[in-house]
Amino acid sequence: MTGPIFDTIADGAVRWLHQHLDRFRLSTELRASDILQPPLLPERSCTACLRQRGCPDHPRHRYIDALWWGRALTPLTELALASTAVLRASDPRTDRHRLAHEMVDMIWKEIDAGEVLFALLKAEPGEGSVLSLYAFLRERGRRHAGIEHIAAQLVTTRNWSAKEVAPFHLLARLTSQRALGLPVEHVDLEEAITRTWLARTPEPWLLDHHHAYALTHTVFYLTDWGRAPAHLPTALAAYLNDWLPCWSQVWCEEEDWDLLGELLAVDACLPQPTLDERLWNHLAQAQLPDGSIPGPRFPSRGIDQADGDAYTYNRHSTIVAAVAASWACARAANRAATTIS
Repeated sequence: MTGPIFDTIADGAVRWLHQHLDRFRLSTELRASDILQPPLLPERSCTACLRQRGCPDHPRHRYIDALWWGRALTPLTELALASTAVLRASDPRTDRHRLAHEMVDMIWKEIDAGEVLFALLKAEPGEGSVLSLYAFLRERGRRHAGIEHIAAQLVTTRNWSAKEVAPFHLLARLTSQRALGLPVEHVDLEEAITRTWLARTPEPWLLDHHHAYALTHTVFYLTDWGRAPAHLPTALAAYLNDWLPCWSQVWCEEEDWDLLGELLAVDACLPQPTLDERLWNHLAQAQLPDGSIPGPRFPSRGIDQADGDAYTYNRHSTIVAAVAASWACARAANRAATTIS
């Protein structure tokens, strides 16, 4: 399959994301200077602080809660992933490349040239999510000496390796550390892989939504966000070759474009991607005129993107589409170059 459909999907998705940059911004009331304001520990006389649910009298706790529970930092990290994926794969002369570059500039400005992440690492020294965002930004030439200095110390502590996280989250931490040139010797990579759902190659017909997302991210981390397909263990690649087309078909029929996009991104990470034209055409047909990809609907829970804020429901699906299309475009170009040579 050739690249025009990938370009069309990526162009629309990036255009929509760029048009909604204001929705990714941090609250103007929450700045890096708030994070380390006293009290550094919960105020024992303050019920809100003790419950760690945010306290108007102690801005640091309110700020960290707002970040870590997906209200600010997670969307920024996802936007950084999409931006770097586009910048790797797109022609620098295109509007898509220019818009992705502007998105990186916005993120860097929004986190005060790294000061927000630096303050968060000092306030929450076991939190690896900071490094995920910083790794994407450093790839694009944005650096902060303080982050790199403190991270180099934190990753060698027992506290860092003792952090209890889901197996694929541990792989995420390792991926970020490798990207930043930080040591990873204290973690047994093989043992970390064997703890994932994917490594156990379970009965494929028992895959549920939760583990579908877990397996996609396992692949993303093992292949360094699609740049190193050969790093995917042979047995796992074979399992995915057998069952990824079936899973993709199921969620395509259910019109779950978010998960289909994730699975198409996984395909682009495989040593031998299929780049299934039929599935990509379905995703292209689902793309809305404004460039966004409809988010998943959960009628049983009373959630439908048609009933609420389009940005909230379509943001993640659109980011996934931008990433998947960019990776697929790169793999298609590599395949074409290999065929010609």
